[in-house]
Amino acid sequence: MVNNRYEKINSNDEHAEIKIGEFIIKNINCIKNSKQIVILCIGSNNIDGEFLAPLVERFLKENKKPLTSTRVILTSDRKNVIKNIIRIKSRYNDPFIIVIASEVGNSKDVGKIILKKDPVPSQLLQNIRVGNIAISAIVNDEDYDNDCDFYVQMQTAKLVLVYKIAKVISKGLEFGLN
Repeated sequence: MVNNRYEKINSNDEHAEIKIGEFIIKNINCIKNSKQIVILCIGSNNIDGEFLAPLVERFLKENKKPLTSTRVILTSDRKNVIKNIIRIKSRYNDPFIIVIASEVGNSKDVGKIILKKDPVPSQLLQNIRVGNIAISAIVNDEDYDNDCDFYVQMQTAKLVLVYKIAKVISKGLEFGLN
């Protein structure tokens, strides 16, 4: 699904990595040489659904071709996000921030990757807007029948799905930033 502010792509799409790379290229092309690009990975390795961003960070660091103009920062929990954003903005002059995060959503969207052209209100951050663009993934469905909170829904996400999506996102980032 394509909207002028976001695009949803299926993580099983054989061209998903290319679509992510093209999204990155299109959105940073005009600033690539003038701004520091920061990838802000928001998540935690303590909750399966939130493990997406730490996995993306890990896969990027294991990449044989490092992303030379990019810093990768992992925010382990929402308490550290604001502190890390302040640290990023104090270290870099007007950085271009790409946010990586996981979300819960409609059951038909589980497994989809969302490419957003705006700062994102993150469920994890109680709707504080972060970053210039974002790549997120729906890793579990919202349980409307039960009054479950975000963390309960993230705990029941399937780790194999989170791992697969993290691979796709990291390859797409490598394509778009190299």
